[in-house]
Amino acid sequence: MRLSLYQKLAVSLAVIFCFICALVYSWSKQLELNSKHHGEQNLHLALAEHLVQDNPLIKEGVYDYEALENLFHTLMLLGPAFEFYFVDENGKILTYSAEPGKVKRTHINLTPLKHLIANPSATPVYGDNPRNPDQQKIFSVAPVFNNNTLQGYLYVIIGGEAYDTSLNHIKSNDSLLLAAIWLGSALVFIMRCYLLRFLQTLFNALQKM
Repeated sequence: MRLSLYQKLAVSLAVIFCFICALVYSWSKQLELNSKHHGEQNLHLALAEHLVQDNPLIKEGVYDYEALENLFHTLMLLGPAFEFYFVDENGKILTYSAEPGKVKRTHINLTPLKHLIANPSATPVYGDNPRNPDQQKIFSVAPVFNNNTLQGYLYVIIGGEAYDTSLNHIKSNDSLLLAAIWLGSALVFIMRCYLLRFLQTLFNALQKM
């Protein structure tokens, strides 16, 4: 069936409408994510510093890495949205609590860590995710000293793997609902165009009578 000029125009307008809505939605989601990261990083900005100051194992300089790993394990049970790492002054990951093979990186880039320490108001700042070489994460960080000598950094990932898994499950359900809403909106728009065309044709026919 060949489409009339008006029908082609209606379909084109529907496609353009959906495209513009998709762009606006994508932009708004990116802005929302940036604001979310900004708020979460500000909220937990001093987390690593408090852990360093309040825990004698870290405050006096880390020597017992096995005990530190157990501490990280306990902290992750209490706060599964966080992941804890101790890295040396060159960015080498020394201690963490995770199943074998979970942590993919051996080193992280220290530039974002130093930037956040020097400029805590610059959030959101993203650092390397030790569990995913292709991903950046917001974080909390604090230097660890031993007799005034920098020994490394306590590096806390905010919104770790467990958090992402739970969030992605929720998002997958939301995506189905969103797709249905977009499809329904497009169909309503097309039907509205056809209805207007029908009413216009009917009105013209009545005028000729």
